Amino acid sequence: MSRKSVPRNGQLTYTPYLASAVLFVALTVPMARFTDHLAARAERRRAPGGGT
Repeated sequence: MSRKSVPRNGQLTYTPYLASAVLFVALTVPMARFTDHLAARAERRRAPGGGT
């Protein structure tokens, strides 16, 4: 973290950290669900009588 990013009054702003956290959750949850969907589909295809 550079000295320029800290305001003169010494207060650190947490907005970038909060935005990063929200973006991380917004991307991770749907990707995890999609991965689970792909794994379930692959499992159904491997099961006897699967593939349809």
